[in-house]
Amino acid sequence: MRISIFFCGLFVLLIIPVELSGQPQIPDQTDVLQTEVQQRGIYNQINEIYEMLQERNYTLKDVQSLTPEINWDQILLPEGMTSRNHISLSGMLRNEWMSIVIKNLQFWTGDKKSVRVTGIINGRQPSECEFISYNFEHHWVLEDERIVGFRE
Repeated sequence: MRISIFFCGLFVLLIIPVELSGQPQIPDQTDVLQTEVQQRGIYNQINEIYEMLQERNYTLKDVQSLTPEINWDQILLPEGMTSRNHISLSGMLRNEWMSIVIKNLQFWTGDKKSVRVTGIINGRQPSECEFISYNFEHHWVLEDERIVGFRE
């Protein structure tokens, strides 16, 4: 008799919903996985842009095709505004730099609205022989899992 009462009590405890038992609710695993997959997709897209910048055969239109929501004409610095000691994305997109190598890319997500990317860019201007190395920090603005903005 005691064993059957014990098992009945155990059965009742097991079928009580988590919300009623006072235990903290564990986040749905599919939500966590979906967020990770979305972040990886954005990271891959941003990484593809950096890989493209290292190749000599890209154009501004190629970068625009990956980020159609960004008006790059408004973001790019005017020609001649780039510095010899600062490798800007504007300069790279205007082919003012050669032999570009991007290393140590790190992605940081503080919220779902932006991704901060840090790393090192090595390159040289066509008129110079000297290579420079520049630590950069770029901010990619997100909206509905799409890249919609950029800040250096």
